[in-house]
Amino acid sequence: MGSIKQRTIVHSTAALNSYPRKHIDALTTSLLRKSIPVQSSKSDLRNPLVGLLDCYLGLTGQSLTFLSLSKKATNNLFSGFIGALSCETFVKASEISRDSYIRSFSRAIEAISAEVPNLVSEFDRGASLSQWRKIQIDPLQREYYQGWPIKSKAGKCGSSLRLAWAWDALGPDLVRALHATASRFSERYEARSSKNFAPVFNEFFAYMELNQPKVTTVHLGDPSFTTKLIESFCRHFFEQKVASGNCLATSIKRWNDALPFLEVALLDSGVFSRPNRNFPYVEPSRKTGAESKISMNIDGVLVKDKLIVDVPLSLTDDEVIKLLFEKIDREVEIVLSWAHRQASSILARFKENSGEFNHIDFDLDKVQIKSKYRTTTLRKATIADIAYRLGLPTSYSLDPFIYLLINEHPQITESFLLGLELYDKHGKSVGLETTDGGGARQGSCRPSHAANG
Repeated sequence: MGSIKQRTIVHSTAALNSYPRKHIDALTTSLLRKSIPVQSSKSDLRNPLVGLLDCYLGLTGQSLTFLSLSKKATNNLFSGFIGALSCETFVKASEISRDSYIRSFSRAIEAISAEVPNLVSEFDRGASLSQWRKIQIDPLQREYYQGWPIKSKAGKCGSSLRLAWAWDALGPDLVRALHATASRFSERYEARSSKNFAPVFNEFFAYMELNQPKVTTVHLGDPSFTTKLIESFCRHFFEQKVASGNCLATSIKRWNDALPFLEVALLDSGVFSRPNRNFPYVEPSRKTGAESKISMNIDGVLVKDKLIVDVPLSLTDDEVIKLLFEKIDREVEIVLSWAHRQASSILARFKENSGEFNHIDFDLDKVQIKSKYRTTTLRKATIADIAYRLGLPTSYSLDPFIYLLINEHPQITESFLLGLELYDKHGKSVGLETTDGGGARQGSCRPSHAANG
């Protein structure tokens, strides 16, 4: 036993939520929670106060039961607890928070004293503080309740490992080995980086506590056991995330980001025997290259989509090539057949109007088009009606000609079309020029490999 040192024991009341309540019986816990006043959800001190009281009892080697409430010694116990709440060596909190803790706990004791005789609800805070400072506490319990923070390369505490269950079930030495190895890993990173791996580590031990409560160090030394444990936790991790509505892509990233830390902390510490297989790495849902754009079609077949043709993953390379040629040929024929019909229709309408449209009128806006080409029969027509009736080239009517040109001249590419300039910076037409045959062809800006297009 040693005297209290000037170092805070409880750095966060929230961290105590992961500790088991070992020193207060269930009936007293229920009575305390019912008696602690709650003004609002933001001022709910029930969990913090019950956790702090259980911690105080553990540090001082005491316990509290419903039957012991009526004993005079309990008043001395509560007085020491009030003193602990008043002191920065017990819990890290502001003066305002300390006052709130003490007021709420005193009111709870006052409410309980109406049913339990001999309880005192008023305490001399000075005397209580002096009592706390004289208490001899167990160093092992101090270490236990101070928790297992991991620090960054700047020495800042980023996260805490929740190892209370492991301490109780597997022993202090095992937890110290885990903490030491985990700390060496985290000291290479910024404090915020620990948020990427510490939560998964904590979830792993919460899973062990729930699913392997009787595990021993002998089990952890068996590669078959650790293999099964790690793989079953991986399955649980994602099932739980999906059930909770978490983003799957984000969950995959969290898992993969935590893998190096898990491997170092669990395996390099010597606590867990190295499993027969590596920790499961989950391929990100956002993939690139050959692993991307895979989906299931309406027939339930996994295919490579976002291509001209959906390709079933089960096919061999030769079968894929054959499938591509067959389907692409059929679909190209369908597109070309449509393009020929559309082009013929536009040409027929243009000829029916005696070629009234002059290509230099490409510069006209829709109002000018209406003014120049609206005839008596088209007096009330919209610009779309005029364009259709006269066979005028519009953004939609260009599509069939583009497909037909590309079919005849595969050299025409998207980059060529994007680089095509119809006019120079002075507004002079440079993209088209009149040929000897009376037609028009593309001007000098066209690349030489497509000069005859």
